[in-house]
Amino acid sequence: MKIVSRKTYTVITSATLLLASALLAPAPAKASPNSLCAFEEFATGDGSELNPYSVADEADLSEVADCGGVPNVYYKQTSDISLTSEWINQNGFSGIYDGDYHTISNIQINGANSGNGLFEAIQNGEIKKLNLSGSISNAITNTGLIAGSALNATISEVNVKVDINAPSNNLTEPSMNIGGALGAVSSGSDLVNILVEPLVLGESSVEGNTSVGGVVGYAYDTNLVNIRSV
Repeated sequence: MKIVSRKTYTVITSATLLLASALLAPAPAKASPNSLCAFEEFATGDGSELNPYSVADEADLSEVADCGGVPNVYYKQTSDISLTSEWINQNGFSGIYDGDYHTISNIQINGANSGNGLFEAIQNGEIKKLNLSGSISNAITNTGLIAGSALNATISEVNVKVDINAPSNNLTEPSMNIGGALGAVSSGSDLVNILVEPLVLGESSVEGNTSVGGVVGYAYDTNLVNIRSV
């Protein structure tokens, strides 16, 4: 089934909200940095608080991916970033990322695994004031351009331009929890002022088998304020 987001939605449908949480709950984020984490690789500070890390280019963004499992670390993007290679990030994020209204563009993800997005999952973290654009192919489970899933997360003032392609005819491993911004959201998360638009006007689509939405594929125990797709 192919779903093309053309209307504006301010709420998630009741059918989506009532799906069994035991079957569709998002996988937890990794709670620690991976072995490649090296905070000393960041060039400058002042992402605040107490002068953490600024994110100026693709290399800095890769360090955010590697170190994102460290809780309560502050990052601030200082310029627009256009990615030059396929984005691969199977790490969770538990920090605070302030995009300062900058853009991360040309995000290209081959979603061969569960948990596809700029981050695999966001747990006890915050993403704000950020613009994203890109595409995800071969999405399976828990897929969205911001993150595959979010638990007890706060995501606000984020604009997304995306195209997501899922193997919707794969009955042995069906795609589920597919959203333009986030795949699956739960555990007291707050989503505020999120807009999802077509990557190319008139051609954008978000595909999947089960729990598919223009903004969020699946939401449970989540506060939704002014989230919409056009």
